[in-house]
Amino acid sequence: MVTSKSSQAFRNFALYIRKLRPKMIPRLTLRHYVLLVMGVLIPGLALGGTVCLESPFGTQKLSAWFSDENTEWQVMTGFITGVYTRGTNADDLQVIDSLLLAGYSRSDPESQEFKVSEENEVAKCPANMWISSIRTSGAYSDNIHFKCRGAKYQTAPLKSANCYFTRFINGPSTTAIGCPPISAVTGIRCEGSFCSAMAFECCSFMK
Repeated sequence: MVTSKSSQAFRNFALYIRKLRPKMIPRLTLRHYVLLVMGVLIPGLALGGTVCLESPFGTQKLSAWFSDENTEWQVMTGFITGVYTRGTNADDLQVIDSLLLAGYSRSDPESQEFKVSEENEVAKCPANMWISSIRTSGAYSDNIHFKCRGAKYQTAPLKSANCYFTRFINGPSTTAIGCPPISAVTGIRCEGSFCSAMAFECCSFMK
């Protein structure tokens, strides 16, 4: 009698598990997919490293407007992450200076000066550097000059990864054209007379 009851209880339990499994499997499968993406895909995109999943930037501030009439260097506290334009041929620029969070710092010294113009359409920072100073010169800010720095997380130098160019700015822009939170500007591309159309290369930070 006891054996019969135990056997029936086991059969009831097995039936319950068979009914429950179809409900459990989709949840487990989705969870495994998420873990697979986080554990395999993201390091793969980072070319063998780990992208800073948190932004290295805290607050942001805007530089003064500058142009060919004001050719002084605009020195960032952090790195440039975006830009506004105004004026004829978008010759006035205002860049977004993103301040680094505690634990992050810029490396010294700055790189050599680079220049982009309609005659020299693309200029980029050296590997693992981001634009840290910028100015313009020439008619309608035809020439854009910049310097670059590296960055560190605590004492470890950061590397640049996943670089791409933003869409072109052609004329005044009341909406900032820039990089996503974990990225900053590493290069500039210029097209059109007086460099009236510009695009910015963004590279993420990689630990």
